[in-house]
Amino acid sequence: DEVNRNEGKHIVTLEDPVEYEHTNKKSKIVQREVGTDILSYADGMKFILRQKPHIVVVGETRTADVMKVLVELSMTGHLCLTTFHSKSVMQTLSRMETFYSEGEREGLRADIAEIIIAIFVQRLIPKK
Repeated sequence: DEVNRNEGKHIVTLEDPVEYEHTNKKSKIVQREVGTDILSYADGMKFILRQKPHIVVVGETRTADVMKVLVELSMTGHLCLTTFHSKSVMQTLSRMETFYSEGEREGLRADIAEIIIAIFVQRLIPKK
C-alpha cells in the first residue's frame, strides 16, 4: 500500500487466496486469484509477463516455472515479492536452488547475488 499511496506503478499480484483487496490510488493494482481468475500459478506467470508490471507479488513460490519467471523479471529490473515455506534464510536459498538443475545452480547463485534485496524469516512463537 505504501507504493500505491505514493507512486504511479503497475502492480500485479497472484494469490491463493487473495488476502487483502487493494484499491487503486496512485498505482494500478491487478489482483488475480489462483483457481478463480487463473488456473495455476504457472498460468498466472504467463499472464504477468504480458502485463508489463513494475512490481510483481506472488503469494507463494512452489514450482520451477514460477521461480524462473520471478528471477527473469528481477533480472530485468522488476521488483518481485514472494513467499517460501522455510525456516531460515539458508533454507530459503536452498529451496530456490532446488528449482534448478545442478548445471544451472552456479548461474542462479550469481543471479541471486545481484537481485536479492532482503529475505525475511517469520517464526510463530507459542503463547505461554
